[in-house]
Amino acid sequence: MEKDNSTMWWYRDFSTSETAQNILDTHHLLVEEIYANASFRSEFMTIAKLWHTHDLFVQASHQDPPPTEQQTHFPFVRYDQIGYDPSWTTANQHMQACALLRSSVEKALHKQYGLDIDEIRRLTLDVISRHMQEMYSSGLYDF
Repeated sequence: MEKDNSTMWWYRDFSTSETAQNILDTHHLLVEEIYANASFRSEFMTIAKLWHTHDLFVQASHQDPPPTEQQTHFPFVRYDQIGYDPSWTTANQHMQACALLRSSVEKALHKQYGLDIDEIRRLTLDVISRHMQEMYSSGLYDF
């Protein structure tokens, strides 16, 4: 086992629970630090808003339609009527904007903190979830 590169989690000794707890504590401290960082607050709030708007759209589109009379006449449908739904374009635009902004924030955090990009992604998702909890009382994955 390499002892000089103990910052990488895969080189750590997981035979004790303290190691895992230290990793979790470090992660939570970084989430708190990034959450409190005023430089990124508006970006995270915008990402949370876009994500929440997308979630609302998806929830609305998955609701059962109101019951109607039994249909007896079925008109033919063209392929372009099936394949194109303009409402999904709006949802995709929200998620594209969210993904672009999130990617930019992740790159800035990677440059500022010098952490592995996967760790930055996990931190970013936790901070977004915290902003969503604060703004909308729902987490990132409360669907």
